[in-house]
Amino acid sequence: MTENSFNPDHTVTSFVLDILSTTQDLSSGPRYYVEIGAGHYKDGNNSYVLEKDHGWHGVSFDIDEAFVNEFNSLRSNPCLLQDAQTFDYANYFKEQGFPNQIDFLQLDIEDSYDHRGQDGDNERCLRALIAVPLNTYRFSVITFEHNLIQNFKNDWIRDVSRRILDSFGYALVAKLPHEDWWVDPNVVPFQNYKNFFNLNSNWRD
Repeated sequence: MTENSFNPDHTVTSFVLDILSTTQDLSSGPRYYVEIGAGHYKDGNNSYVLEKDHGWHGVSFDIDEAFVNEFNSLRSNPCLLQDAQTFDYANYFKEQGFPNQIDFLQLDIEDSYDHRGQDGDNERCLRALIAVPLNTYRFSVITFEHNLIQNFKNDWIRDVSRRILDSFGYALVAKLPHEDWWVDPNVVPFQNYKNFFNLNSNWRD
């Protein structure tokens, strides 16, 4: 990771790189990510370092047209102006030649609020997870933002997302105040992620 593009806030990026450090031979081709909720093309963006410093391929999604236009003007991998809750991921993955084992899936759609600051639609991240074809594609690392720290009513969203991912055989590695970090234990050795369980000692559900 080059010094000029490293951002100390990219804890998710560091987690992904550490987890996957021994899981792929260089001869097997590039790594791939799916970034749902891209935001700014660089600041706070979890795919920027993966693409710029490590040559990852992938696709990002956002519904903010200004963000998407700026992203596509400055990045190599695309950002699609699409609703991640209803997008046809399976068809896109097939058309673009994504592998069946994708390295990283990020689900990070911000909660919405009305003009009074009251709850709007807080289920978008969960609906995006449901739209992803988990039955036909696997993901080596998954991050899911439930944002419970900002809204206690999101506890059911966190719990449902955990039930879904657990049912597909994913291992919950870190339970953070705002999001969960998961790995696919079929491809990620336990040695790679066991130390991340220590993150849970500072936070209780």
